[in-house]
Amino acid sequence: MLSFSVALPSPYMTYEEYARFSGMSFRLVKDWALEGKIITAPKINKGDTPLVNVVAMMEKASREANQILGHRA
Repeated sequence: MLSFSVALPSPYMTYEEYARFSGMSFRLVKDWALEGKIITAPKINKGDTPLVNVVAMMEKASREANQILGHRA
């Protein structure tokens, strides 16, 4: 377990919001989402706005940090 916590502004964000939040470019967020590097919420309808699952991304980052630091997940 990590020794700090992060307050998330929202559990889901649009690509634009996530780009601002993460400091990444919009294009990179979109490309990584298409490649599966960024976890997105399932779209219910064809016209739904794509949303980044920020909670899942934070969990993924936490697990990766624990692995790098040699802690058990």
